[in-house]
Amino acid sequence: MMKIRYLQHESCRQRLLNSLFAVVICSHVGCGTDNKPAPPPSPPDTQSSASVELSQEPQIDLTNLKSDDPTHEVPEEPRHVGTIRRPVSPEPSQSQDTLNRHGYHRYTSKHLVLFTDIEPEIAQRLVAMVDQEYEAWIKGFGPLPEAADQSEFRMIGYLMRDMGALVELGLVPRLYLNMRTGGHIGDRFWMLDQATDYYRRHLLFHEATHCFMTIMPDTSLPKWYLEGMAEMVATHRLQEDGTIVFGVLPENREDYDGWGRIKTIQEEVAAGRFKSIAQLRSIERIDPVDEVRDYAWSWALCYFLEKHPRYQERFHSLQTHWRSGAFVDEFDRLFMEDMEKLNTEWLLFVTSLMEGYDLQRAAMVWNPESDGGNAIVQADRGWQSTGWTITEGETYRIIADGEVTLANEPKPWVSQPNGITLEYFSGQPIGRLFGIVVDPAFDRTPQVIEFGRESSWTATTSGTLFLRVNDAWNSLYNNSGSYRVTREQK
Repeated sequence: MMKIRYLQHESCRQRLLNSLFAVVICSHVGCGTDNKPAPPPSPPDTQSSASVELSQEPQIDLTNLKSDDPTHEVPEEPRHVGTIRRPVSPEPSQSQDTLNRHGYHRYTSKHLVLFTDIEPEIAQRLVAMVDQEYEAWIKGFGPLPEAADQSEFRMIGYLMRDMGALVELGLVPRLYLNMRTGGHIGDRFWMLDQATDYYRRHLLFHEATHCFMTIMPDTSLPKWYLEGMAEMVATHRLQEDGTIVFGVLPENREDYDGWGRIKTIQEEVAAGRFKSIAQLRSIERIDPVDEVRDYAWSWALCYFLEKHPRYQERFHSLQTHWRSGAFVDEFDRLFMEDMEKLNTEWLLFVTSLMEGYDLQRAAMVWNPESDGGNAIVQADRGWQSTGWTITEGETYRIIADGEVTLANEPKPWVSQPNGITLEYFSGQPIGRLFGIVVDPAFDRTPQVIEFGRESSWTATTSGTLFLRVNDAWNSLYNNSGSYRVTREQK
């Protein structure tokens, strides 16, 4: 019999120069990015897209659009005193008839105008989904300033199977001619069609999030945050009733085909390529060679800070500094006092990351729970401090007793500190008492010690002893009970 698993839903500053639009160029690599573009589908009937008469002359003005190349110099735009207004961009200058002849059709919703050559039924669903995402932005980030004409925030997107037609019409900026997945400028984005339904939606949500975050000309945010937040919001779960939950941690790989960020982190950790918070904060631009890794690490850090019960409130408050130019300084002010603990928890998070990781329960417990000098270790939590100082080279005797329950179906799975062999995690029976010695100054993963019910152990490092009940990080929700642990020094 198998245990039923619950899968949990849930520095260098780079300043963006002022121009008519704040630009973030992002280029993802997902499933199917090496595929050649498929031919465009047959045009839909006339009822599937509205015709808009615009100028026939193909033109796209890139004069005031900024590249994210830090060496690219753009003159400062004059600042105007008064009410801050959101920029508004016109639609493409080509007529819809011209676009139709090239296989591109127009689909609209409240917050998106999408030009695409993919199947009409898919396109119509996508524009409606972006309206759901807009509500998630407002809830998570807050509202944008009003536009001068008081119009709703509305993006213009190009989802392309055959980019060539739009290149001929001058609707694809030259800097995107060799893109692998997508990019954006101001409130416009361009993306290539993707091989999987999930990643097509994900990439669309990612680019749209960039448009929302950087539409104001004076936005100034570091690269890891821009890309990490776009990745985090775009990671979504499509419900049976058609509603979408944004900002989730995938509970499996099958429903998120083409995404693969957790797998990338696991491979990086296994290869010894751990990235610290300081290293991520120093990213100035996404490396074209290592872009998959950069996006994965940026996503992981944003998810960790946004969802961690101890850090999420502070991290969330940084959203008030998107346009003040003080984001980096405010991050330092908010987190510097806890930076050693933060680095330790980040290290343990990424080295344990898996689908369905339960960050709320797995978060480290720094304040020890004790009973008459004995440490109490809860079965439904991650690493928990004993408060005991351990000295390298000293020998200790660890004794544990008590019972915990690790599942309730089909009947309660009761374990004592040696664990039960019905199921294994990390190569050991679930329920077994584990320990680590934590020194916040270390930058390497602590060695896991298998204590069980009774163990004599000579410490190989100094620090504070933390304990946990062995179980998968996505299966803490149905655990209960605790062990009582004593320590004797020999």
